[in-house]
Amino acid sequence: MAPTLDQICCASLPRAQLGVLADLRREAAIRVLVRGDRAWVRWPAGHEGVMRRLFPVSTVALFAKQDGLWYQLGRHLPTFGIPREFDADSVPLATALVPAPIDVTMPRPGAPRPAQVGLVRDEEVRPASALRCRLNALSVWAETVPSSQFKPLRAAIAGDLVMLLGSPLPAIAGGTRYWGTRLLIPLGYRVDPGLSENALRRALSLGSAELLVLTPDGYEVIPPHVFNPLSLAGIRLAERTGHA
Repeated sequence: MAPTLDQICCASLPRAQLGVLADLRREAAIRVLVRGDRAWVRWPAGHEGVMRRLFPVSTVALFAKQDGLWYQLGRHLPTFGIPREFDADSVPLATALVPAPIDVTMPRPGAPRPAQVGLVRDEEVRPASALRCRLNALSVWAETVPSSQFKPLRAAIAGDLVMLLGSPLPAIAGGTRYWGTRLLIPLGYRVDPGLSENALRRALSLGSAELLVLTPDGYEVIPPHVFNPLSLAGIRLAERTGHA
């Protein structure tokens, strides 16, 4: 006699499709036996949740047990292909769904090769947050603008070079503009490989407030205490003495 749907309590499906039952993994009554590329599943007859998930699976075969014999859905004659060792060797569904062991490849022997960090061209448009220019060029600009334009700016002066932080930055020809906050990169460039600012700072053992400036030739670190509010008097003093 062909079984009816409410009698179905066993299925054979591709092992790779067993995950369709994943959300039922907590039900201890659902058990699984894997044989080759097929998974055999049993559950209490009448479990609509299992049936609803298995019906769409391609090549699934459904079975019911009647009078001690197994019948495949849609067949009138009994089948003898059900694994006899199911009761002894099957495991709970949750156990069968454990991921396969990870194949770990150990690194090759020898010391790791250091990565070389550099700058490469980048077309992304970014706002400038810093400017490096000559002291005399800054002086020419400062003598021609109102003092209110100094207020958002801080400056570190070393010899005839000045690093300005803030916005808006002065329009001074011949200077180099940078983007970033604690990591300054010339406009039109980006870091390669694409390490984060924190990764670069950790690699160089920098303090949280130190300014890291990347250039095509390398990098430099500027301590925060060398920056002071920009003023015309400070610029004039630096021109006379060679420092701020």
